[in-house]
Amino acid sequence: MNHLIRYITAAVLLLAVSKIWSQGRIMPVIETTASPLSLSTGGTRLGSQSSAYIYTHPASAIGINTLAADYALSVTTSEGPNLTLHAPTVAVAAGRGVVLVGFRYLAMGQLSTVYDEQGQLQPGQTITMKSYTVDGGYALPLGSHLSAFATIGYAAQRTGTNINAVYGSLGASYADSTHIGSHCLRYDVAATFSQLGGYSYSGSSGSLSPRLALGGSARLSTLRGQYLHIYIEGAQYFKAGRAKSSNELSGGIGYTLCEHYSLFVGGHAGDHDPAVSTGLSVRLRPVTVSLSARFGTQSDSNNIYMAGVSLRL
Repeated sequence: MNHLIRYITAAVLLLAVSKIWSQGRIMPVIETTASPLSLSTGGTRLGSQSSAYIYTHPASAIGINTLAADYALSVTTSEGPNLTLHAPTVAVAAGRGVVLVGFRYLAMGQLSTVYDEQGQLQPGQTITMKSYTVDGGYALPLGSHLSAFATIGYAAQRTGTNINAVYGSLGASYADSTHIGSHCLRYDVAATFSQLGGYSYSGSSGSLSPRLALGGSARLSTLRGQYLHIYIEGAQYFKAGRAKSSNELSGGIGYTLCEHYSLFVGGHAGDHDPAVSTGLSVRLRPVTVSLSARFGTQSDSNNIYMAGVSLRL
């Protein structure tokens, strides 16, 4: 009876939490963004990213001088408890390539409905709900324009029951530049196959929903110290267990003034999760401070507010 009650409690909880971000897919913490730029451009992860490289586009970290350290804090509001995400990440130059590590901790509030082995409600007892991931990766240039990368991670979810997952990703990108008249255009195209792995809990196991994505970005120099940015990405989630297949499209545009001040707006469609987003950043070398927000456009959607700080050495 105790195991049955835990299964029921976990199933109800997982349904409530996964609805917030991943539309019924298990282990939503694996899909959470840790980058203000990603959030402000509709959730794009590929293209030329500027922070949280291991959770966006690892190849974007290639070329850093010594070290890139980032921290993001976000709050997701919903009909249930608000969710708080802490996400520190580091990228370190290693020879021609770069080594990346990251950690995400998701506080999901408390579960106040707790039953004993006989199915009786236990007043005053609560369960603190949380999830976390530990991730590592490596990105390597394969030439002057082509790069490849791989990541591996472990995730745990502690709610009415304990769920663990191991997963990985593979990807490649191509970056180059050209000119439109006298204006320089830099572009980056990438493809990733991520969430390759499985989960287990209480003697049960299953596969995560693999995600295949293609996307990129372009940066056009308009005036001295000013740039126009464009991001776009399409992705397919494959069916796994009870999670159905779905697709999504994300994109955003931005503008940078005086090399230091950037403003972005974006949107997300598909995956039963439409949203609009915005963000701004101020770069004061070697530190960049960013703020972003995502607003769901359906009546039962959630909103996400994120702040981030980045250090480049």
